[in-house]
Amino acid sequence: MRVNRVSVAAFVVCGAICGVSGVGCWPAKGPANGTQGVTLNVPVAPTVKAEEKKTYTRAELWALLVGKTKSEVIAAVGKPHETKEREAGNYWMYKQLTVDPVSGKVDYLTWVRFSADDTVRAVDY
Repeated sequence: MRVNRVSVAAFVVCGAICGVSGVGCWPAKGPANGTQGVTLNVPVAPTVKAEEKKTYTRAELWALLVGKTKSEVIAAVGKPHETKEREAGNYWMYKQLTVDPVSGKVDYLTWVRFSADDTVRAVDY
């Protein structure tokens, strides 16, 4: 029996993976010459399609949020990426939530400003 470097390398790699991960390795027929080789049977994770994040026009977001409470804002657009507390009220920062009407590009940041009564008083872009 002739052993080539590729077969030995495949056997070593397969043995190392099988020993560490518990994944099964089985002998299989080689390419065209009928020699025995090693086939690695590794489970593949299903492809998860990234959920597209909804974007709003600036006018849509303003109409959707102004006058809403914090819980209503979270229900409408989700949790903020960052929050800041100031004397004038709280600010919530969202990333890539609105679209610039002039350029058509997504705004990198959108700030939602709350008044002292914890309702949205303005949205800044």
